[in-house]
Amino acid sequence: MITINTKNIIKLLAVFVIFISFSTCSQDKIKKAIIVSSYHQEFEVQRNMLQTLRDNLAVNVQTSTLYLDSKRTTQKAVEVKASQLLQRIKGAAADVIFLADDNAVIHLAEKLLAQSFNVVILGVNENPRYYVDEAKFSNLKGVLERPLYLRAILELKPFYPSSTDITILMDDTVTSNLIHSKLFEDNEALIGRDMTIRYKKITDFQSLVSFVETKNKDIGHELFVITLFNIIDKETGKIVAMNDILTWLNKHYRKPIYSFWKTNVKEHDVLAAYGSSEEAQGMNAAEIGNDIILGKKHFRDFVTPNEGTFYISDKQLEKYRIDIPKEIKLKRFITFK
Repeated sequence: MITINTKNIIKLLAVFVIFISFSTCSQDKIKKAIIVSSYHQEFEVQRNMLQTLRDNLAVNVQTSTLYLDSKRTTQKAVEVKASQLLQRIKGAAADVIFLADDNAVIHLAEKLLAQSFNVVILGVNENPRYYVDEAKFSNLKGVLERPLYLRAILELKPFYPSSTDITILMDDTVTSNLIHSKLFEDNEALIGRDMTIRYKKITDFQSLVSFVETKNKDIGHELFVITLFNIIDKETGKIVAMNDILTWLNKHYRKPIYSFWKTNVKEHDVLAAYGSSEEAQGMNAAEIGNDIILGKKHFRDFVTPNEGTFYISDKQLEKYRIDIPKEIKLKRFITFK
């Protein structure tokens, strides 16, 4: 016959209640996350990515966002700003730091890792080993962007089946230079069987006008845009906003414009883009951050969203009186009004 010791049962129940209470308090305890954007608050491509990151962090995580503003300022000014942000982060006792895009990683990652912060990177084009000593990788996790540039040009070819000349239009900022180096290395162009892909770096508005006037005469030419910041109007000495440049291009370039990001289609009258979404970057980074906060083991240090989607503007389809090609209709695509 089994005898039940009431006192022992009460003790066990008490221990169990204390354990559950401790676990609940541990999970509900407010955690702090700091997000450092390489750019400025209005930068459209990163805005969606960072909002998705915030929305998908655990409910007990408080976030604050800092901006390095590296697209619109000089290298020296970026270094000064990075030093200021580093001091703010050191005094914040954050549980996890998110560094968005290459410049934030370049200027802050190693210094934060040296202080034993948990660092999650996202939206990064380059291999993080180029930026961070591998000996410091133990607290470094993240999401690599690796946009599908060449694949995008080929995937979108049903929109321009007879065109043979492609130009990727870019500025002279760090991100564009990284993309240029990765895609073209020391080559002036990438020459394929039925297509030649070139790059054009633009630093002033007058050069852009001249380029468009020339390419408007080439019926076999197609234009892709990356980012167009720090473009100076030589007549006024002022920087022309990227939104204004894209609006001008849409008005004066005689053919549709293509890109690699959904935001350019949704907000800037680009006809089509192909690539992974900014939201996928934010979602994956939030998952990694949540695992760090909860003390879970994350088995892959770096992940890369690689599912491509077509993003298409209904407005631009109507403007140029074209339909979505049947080859693209068979794949994953999203249209915007």
